[in-house]
Amino acid sequence: MKSLLVAKKMGSVNLDAAIKFALEIGKIESKDEVDIAKSTAGIDAFILRNVQGVTIASISKRLLKEKSENAAAAKAKDEFNAQSQ
Repeated sequence: MKSLLVAKKMGSVNLDAAIKFALEIGKIESKDEVDIAKSTAGIDAFILRNVQGVTIASISKRLLKEKSENAAAAKAKDEFNAQSQ
């Protein structure tokens, strides 16, 4: 229950995005490495920690936002091109 409350405080969608990004860039090898209850959201980054409380990845919120915006722009461009044809 505690980990669920922590995830809600951090915004589980953003935490999930941070975990996925950490997987993509090779900071972690599996979602199971991350202990949600010990992970935290700072002002400008998500700090992902393992069960021992050791930081295994620090993911910038700015990078996550840019990645999301770039994906949205690419999707909009693809939709526009599909409608133009």
